[in-house]
Amino acid sequence: MRLELASFEAKDGLNLRGLLFLPKAKTKRAILYLHGLGGNFYSSSIEQMAKEACSKNIAFLAIQQRGSHIADELEYANGGSLLAGSAFENFEESEYDIYGSLSFLKKKGFSEIVIVSKSTGCQKAIYFLYKNKGKKIAKIKGLLLLSPVDDRNYDIENHKRNGKDFYSNIVLAKKLEKNDKNAIMPKELLPEDQWPISASRFLSVAEEKRVEGKLLDYARDLKEFKSIEIPIIAVFGSEDKFMINEKNIHKAAERLKENKHTRKVVILNGANHSLEKNGKFPSKFVIKLASELFNLKK
Repeated sequence: MRLELASFEAKDGLNLRGLLFLPKAKTKRAILYLHGLGGNFYSSSIEQMAKEACSKNIAFLAIQQRGSHIADELEYANGGSLLAGSAFENFEESEYDIYGSLSFLKKKGFSEIVIVSKSTGCQKAIYFLYKNKGKKIAKIKGLLLLSPVDDRNYDIENHKRNGKDFYSNIVLAKKLEKNDKNAIMPKELLPEDQWPISASRFLSVAEEKRVEGKLLDYARDLKEFKSIEIPIIAVFGSEDKFMINEKNIHKAAERLKENKHTRKVVILNGANHSLEKNGKFPSKFVIKLASELFNLKK
């Protein structure tokens, strides 16, 4: 296995980096990995997946996103900068990052791509495929969703459980956003695990009319997800706290199967949101599923 530092521009010219893991033999296949909210492109689970992918002669690209880490300042190729990170990112602009990474892989000679996305990366992958349907950017063979959770309904329940007022926070966030999209929500009004977050980023999930919160709201129609016309596999952990309980996970699995291109939904018994069980990440299993997607037909 060889490792290269990837440098590419998002569609809007934002400079981004990534790690490209290459197998010994030449290959046309590559996995594009999208991490979750506030994550990074160099975690131990990424290294495990990359090694496993390369052993199957599949390259593996893990990318920096404008939502990487909690807060960051990123530069544009032609000058200027962007206040980024999970606390400040504009969700809709995530499609630019995916577009840029696919263009990078295409230039590198990879002609078959499987997108593997985790947590909020799932919403980003779904949104990208929905927005770019019919566009010839890259030959995407399949989509693997790892922990595709219902963020909005978890946030509602999480506020309730912590004695916070979700709907009052929406009203406040709108006022703050009107004056400054980067204004930070007051810490004392939010559940501890949701802070820090800007008013705009909070509304992206919380406000009903905004797209991010709707994408995997399993009480809704999931029209964006249903528009995807490539093979899909989804994986949940039975102990994923962001799905509140296993009953909700089974309900979500049934909703995902409403897309005729969903080949299967797997629930890993005893695994958490990170899909870890007893501290171990199932890298071999994940890459096995990704490998299946390369060989499936629409």
